Amino acid sequence: MRAARAVLFAFAVAVSAPGPALAGSTADVAVEILEATDPVAPGAVATYRIRVTNRGPAPAENVSLSAGLAHPNFPNGPFPPAYLSNLRGPLGWQCISLPLPPPFWACFLPQMAPGAVAEFVGTVVVSGNTQGRANFDFVASVESASPDPDQSNNRVVATTTIASTVPAVSERGGLLLAVLFAIVGLGVVARRT
Repeated sequence: MRAARAVLFAFAVAVSAPGPALAGSTADVAVEILEATDPVAPGAVATYRIRVTNRGPAPAENVSLSAGLAHPNFPNGPFPPAYLSNLRGPLGWQCISLPLPPPFWACFLPQMAPGAVAEFVGTVVVSGNTQGRANFDFVASVESASPDPDQSNNRVVATTTIASTVPAVSERGGLLLAVLFAIVGLGVVARRT
């Protein structure tokens, strides 16, 4: 996976290449996972909110974000525990989905100003057949062509627990919700006529 990401990063640098970073100019790019659905039931969707920040002091050149499932190690069979679904990012970022094992999203930005923040929302569909797996890891990492004084904040992992059962709505609570929806629905129909 690292080799594939290195090739993509090299491609992004070659395509956008605004020029080499100035000597002595550093850009501390960082990534965080702000929200992650946990636990999640088999067949459900897990959502991850990812934040990329350039903590400066200089602009970050050729910034790349990669996010997706950690390298698959499927001891209980050949099926992955989850599949990438969708990624929404801010304007200016170019994102693609790569089905390489493991699948991941790759996003690129030619230059990120100091103090700039970019947020992404990714969704992952959990397999209906998790084959006894208890969890999976979602990984996000960021790099730039500019020297980075603190690389300890360039990678983050969120472990998502696969719930063996979904908490059930009590019969009484379910009946109450059904009655409430019926009343609201009748009110909408009455207003239309």
